[in-house]
Amino acid sequence: MTASDDRVPYVLGAAMVRSVEIVDGGDTLAVRLRAPDDSEFCVLLPIGVVGDLLFQLADVLSLSHDPLP
Repeated sequence: MTASDDRVPYVLGAAMVRSVEIVDGGDTLAVRLRAPDDSEFCVLLPIGVVGDLLFQLADVLSLSHDPLP
């Protein structure tokens, strides 16, 4: 489920989102995911990171729907 060495970051494969919760008094988002091997893992994201992630996702998704020049 994970792969890493000194040159590349950890890679976690997710097959499904199990749940999303706001924790830490509202400062952190806890995303519970199911891996392809049916194990589970959780990613903790500070709310500021969530905002940046949403912005970048919107940007990538809008580019993927733009017609080719």
